[in-house]
Amino acid sequence: STRRRHRRFRHANILRSAGAESHAIESGGSPIAAPSRVSNEGVQVQTARLLALRSRARSGLLAGLVATILVATATLMGMFAWLSVATESQLRDTIGTSGAATSVKVVQTRLPDTAAQQDAQQAEAEALFDKLFGDTVIVTRTVTPEPQVRVRWTIAAQTDGLSADRLVQLDDGLQRLTAAVDDSALAPRGAVFEGTLDDTVATAVRGIGAVNAIAPVPLLLAAALGWMALTQLARLLGAARASESELLRARGLSARQLSALALLEAAVVTVVGVVLGAVAAIGILLAIAGPAGVDATLGAWPVAVLAAVIAVVTLTVI
Repeated sequence: STRRRHRRFRHANILRSAGAESHAIESGGSPIAAPSRVSNEGVQVQTARLLALRSRARSGLLAGLVATILVATATLMGMFAWLSVATESQLRDTIGTSGAATSVKVVQTRLPDTAAQQDAQQAEAEALFDKLFGDTVIVTRTVTPEPQVRVRWTIAAQTDGLSADRLVQLDDGLQRLTAAVDDSALAPRGAVFEGTLDDTVATAVRGIGAVNAIAPVPLLLAAALGWMALTQLARLLGAARASESELLRARGLSARQLSALALLEAAVVTVVGVVLGAVAAIGILLAIAGPAGVDATLGAWPVAVLAAVIAVVTLTVI
């Protein structure tokens, strides 16, 4: 039939290319005596031609592999980025209302009499707050003249770039604030603390812990489903090429050369799928969450790298 003649013609092209490459790379197990530059160029050309012919013969399955890697990468990066964006938004809604009783912590003490003492007190306060909180808070200093002259430091969370790690740092500083003020020279006659920012942040930290405990479940489930689909397609590709590989070996292509072709093809397919998947994830998060979604997606690059490694290994081994 026409299909059978086409299949024989396609295999013949692959076999002719394999024979040329085999003789270009190895001649009876010994290297060619021609100059190395010419030999290397010939090997590269023949390898690329053989790879193109093999890929063209199974273009449908390879396209399915690219699509599977694309969907898996976009799903994993998108889920990872969306969790980050949603967490940051929830934290901002919880503790970012400036002026509310739950959004600030106030440290109040007496104002020293002389200007030199006041400057020393302010320097002590700046050093103490920087040590406790770093750049996770905004501290505002005010002086209340009535009924007694006192100085107040109002501590509010820095909501720009708020993340789970920064929230943990803020929570640690708030928990140590009272003891640190009492042990410092900031308030030699004692201090008064107002506001419940510490309680609000502690509650948010516990909520993040609960989210982090269950967040890996959907990620792992999506990764497992993607890997299973990739494995099935890889097995189909291997079965379709079983007879082809036997013929290539019979024509002189070594096992090392065949493995190198499989690795090169797997790398090309994976890179194309991962790059397209990352672009798709960035586009989706941009539409949903704006620039913050893009930043979160770019921050999920380790997910793409891990997906690429797993895909290459799976396609090469199976």
